[in-house]
Amino acid sequence: MVSEKGNPQKAINEMYRVVQKGKNIVIDFPNKRSSWFNYLKPWLLGKKHIHDHQYTTNEIRQLLQNAGFREIEAKRILHTPKATPSAMPGFMKGADFAGERLPFINEFAAIIVCKGIK
Repeated sequence: MVSEKGNPQKAINEMYRVVQKGKNIVIDFPNKRSSWFNYLKPWLLGKKHIHDHQYTTNEIRQLLQNAGFREIEAKRILHTPKATPSAMPGFMKGADFAGERLPFINEFAAIIVCKGIK
């Protein structure tokens, strides 16, 4: 949804406008602190995705708050990319599960998921 010609605040403002009062939205963003988007993805896949705009947890919270959302919650999650060799997904999912619970590792997770209530 972060189209709006690269203007995430405008897109989130529109989400706020259309969601019913008392309902919530859940959106995710690439984590600016993740090595996946800045180093590993370009190295493994040969390029960055044109829509990879990364944010910190605080930046996303501020975008939601600016739009008027309240009770904002954020969670960082690791993620096993589609490019993972077929023999590794079980190992990677286990590593994700453990890493998401370790504060230092979690800070560098790939995805930030946020929820806000109108």
